[in-house]
Amino acid sequence: GGAMHASLLPASSDSVVNLARAATFTLLAAAILARMLQFIVGSGSSKAGGGTASATADAQEGREGGSAAAASATADAGAARVGSHVHVDDSADPWPLGDIEAYLIDLDGTIYSPTGPIEGAAEFYAAVLRHKPHVFLSNTGAKGADGVRAKLSRNGIILGPGSQERHIWTATQAQCRFLADTLPPAARVFVIAGGNRGDAFWRARLQALVPQLFSSWYIRTTLDDGTARGWAAAAAAGRPVYVVLFSDGSISAMTDPRTGEAGFADWSYDVIKKTSFLLSHGAHLIATAEDAFNPSTDNMPLPGPGMFCAMFRALLHPSGGDRIHVCGKGGGQGNQYMVEHALGMLRQQGWGGDRSRVLIVGDRFDTDVRAGSLAGVRTCLVESGCHQHALQPHFADAPAEFVAASVASLIPPHRRHDPSERPRTVAFDLCQPRVAIMARPGSISPVGTPPVTRQASDSTGGATEGASAAGLRAWRLGAGNMVYWHTGEGPADHGSAGAP
Repeated sequence: GGAMHASLLPASSDSVVNLARAATFTLLAAAILARMLQFIVGSGSSKAGGGTASATADAQEGREGGSAAAASATADAGAARVGSHVHVDDSADPWPLGDIEAYLIDLDGTIYSPTGPIEGAAEFYAAVLRHKPHVFLSNTGAKGADGVRAKLSRNGIILGPGSQERHIWTATQAQCRFLADTLPPAARVFVIAGGNRGDAFWRARLQALVPQLFSSWYIRTTLDDGTARGWAAAAAAGRPVYVVLFSDGSISAMTDPRTGEAGFADWSYDVIKKTSFLLSHGAHLIATAEDAFNPSTDNMPLPGPGMFCAMFRALLHPSGGDRIHVCGKGGGQGNQYMVEHALGMLRQQGWGGDRSRVLIVGDRFDTDVRAGSLAGVRTCLVESGCHQHALQPHFADAPAEFVAASVASLIPPHRRHDPSERPRTVAFDLCQPRVAIMARPGSISPVGTPPVTRQASDSTGGATEGASAAGLRAWRLGAGNMVYWHTGEGPADHGSAGAP
């Protein structure tokens, strides 16, 4: 640049040439410094050592050259890391979540839904999770980490090869670990399972965990009446008999490993009857999760595993509650086998161990928020799935410290494409705390819930409002069950979210 400018000046003006060169180099240095400062501020000012400035400059040059992927790889290679992640320091920000070092993230209703990805989820992953220790925690009973990784990729979040072992943990995996630790040799195990018929993930997982013990168990996926009665007699005699539910609600005809027959393909009276034979005589029930319902593409609730667990709890009441073991988030064994295991995964990624700097994010009070409360980590409810903040009084033992419209609201302003703009899905002011953690159950201030209306019947037995358009109801999910709610009615906080 200096040579070019000199060629335009008289040859005898040496001092002018030198002055021009100095001015040119000064402007060039100032421009480079401004670019570097802009990049550092925009990316969160990563706390790298001596190689950070070089990596930042290389990354900026990569962007200017049009290769975003190469720039990201160059920046990651030189930056200081937490485990395998770029370390980001948000502690100096006034952002309410600036001191969070690690995340536990629910999936269904938080990252994706039956209709596709939650708005802003991919941006949240790129702007926040990629840079900090994190584990995706799913209460699914029908698949393991590989299946979840595939579903994430279909919803716009691509994890690297082998990363599912570091960043994904499911209730199915937790349940397999519980079985490996609990079931004795020669146990009778009646498995009721969902998922693809030819993809018995639970079987392959158990064989890998405890091959000899697994080969000693007498596993069945279908029982005739005589066998069910014989197993009930064995349970009554004190022999180890277990009913194991691997399901998200629906079940499929898993091939019986002993007879080769197709297992039960649906929740029929027959399968409920034979399960009741075993449980009423002393068998243990081991379930994946107690989500009462699952969302669907048309806002109609689908039966979840919690519905069937509740049915069997009623059978065992009042003396058999200690024979029900739930391994997913919010369950009795979920704290040890689900959340504590996930915290161990965070430690392997570089988390320092301070639970007050871990945030669990999910869409349900009874699973996600309760799991966080039991584990002593901070909790955030997102209203993009099953539960709304107005339902907090129904879950006094699971207080949410933060409430947000979706994970898009959890992206710090300085990490958004335009820091002056909030995500369109923001419902509350920058994720400010909406309810404090209280010491005693029931001490949370009432916040109001949607009014429940019932359909009256006339003297002829017909519904008085059933035929009119004004009487049509919108299905609304709340408090773990279905609530009738007049279309367009209710507190302003709820709006029309979730209504058809």
